[in-house]
Amino acid sequence: MTLWEALPFSLGQLVARNLRYNAVSERCLLTLNSKIDRGCHAAIVGPSGSGKSTFASLITRLYDPDEGVVEIDGIDLRHFQLESLRCAATVVPQESLVFDASLLENIILANLSAGSEEIRHVIDTCRLQEVVLRLPAGIATELGQGGFRLSGGERQRICLARRAPSAPFSPHIRRGTRRCRL
Repeated sequence: MTLWEALPFSLGQLVARNLRYNAVSERCLLTLNSKIDRGCHAAIVGPSGSGKSTFASLITRLYDPDEGVVEIDGIDLRHFQLESLRCAATVVPQESLVFDASLLENIILANLSAGSEEIRHVIDTCRLQEVVLRLPAGIATELGQGGFRLSGGERQRICLARRAPSAPFSPHIRRGTRRCRL
């Protein structure tokens, strides 16, 4: 593989080897070794300041490690086009942004050309069926400023649904529970 190749969508295993990162003279992440197989769920837990967000930033290449390597299927993330990698990753923050628009408009924001089959699939995949059934006008319901009609988990699933129509594969990082799904 040559440097700066596009990220393939047949991804498998994510591996962090001897990973270290320092931020402004403060050690944020001591040596970390981790392996997450495709289709597996991994919980990244720890006290405040233990490096959970730093790890998420390293696997999405918001930062590069000071030492060690993060690989997908044995290939260093630094060998992929940054744009390609970022297009394949979805970060869903604990405080997820929901717009003062309908549920449908919030879902298709990143893919305005999504068809009804694709939208149904995303609703099922992101477990939003109960939300659609509960809302007074279903998928056409206006969610209000910040999605005040929704729980925090529902807002996170809407943010995840926004990404789902535009990528056949996507590693997901839910910062609220610090989980990574490949």
